Amino acid sequence: RQGDEPNQIVAELSDIAVELDARRGAALQTERGLQEVMELLVAMAGLDFSKHVSVGEDDSILNAVATATNLLNDELRASVVSRAYVDNIIESMIDPLIVVELDATIRTANRAALDLSGYRKSELIGRSIDVLFADEAFVTWTISPVVKYGSLSNAEKSYRAKDGRAIPVSFSASLMLDTAG
Repeated sequence: RQGDEPNQIVAELSDIAVELDARRGAALQTERGLQEVMELLVAMAGLDFSKHVSVGEDDSILNAVATATNLLNDELRASVVSRAYVDNIIESMIDPLIVVELDATIRTANRAALDLSGYRKSELIGRSIDVLFADEAFVTWTISPVVKYGSLSNAEKSYRAKDGRAIPVSFSASLMLDTAG
């Protein structure tokens, strides 16, 4: 039956075309899904946690990635909101608060510390804590014991304002450890 052979070839080619079309559709759906995941990741990088990726019904890798990305988005939203809450508390404190690295450089200062000193935050960040204290041996006699013993309470110090004024303060400090100790 030589006449059936061309029909069989046409049928097989038709089956291949249907299969290729189905795979092309699946590839386009995967590409759209990956694009949606990428858009969410870009939003997350911009601290926009209001979006979610749609997740299909099947057990595909794309759906697993979409689910994991949504979970990460939710966790980041919760932690960023918590950080904003803590930052607001620190900025609202009426007592000056200055966070200092182990090398005595200022990492941040709250509004009360800035108001007392007369400095802008950008003028303090990255500078030595010595800029705020008139005692020339401040790091040696104050910061070093905090690092060694973990805290210092109610030490009488002289705070130096930007305009040079010496302001007597009661100074307390404690060592803050990160998750690594």
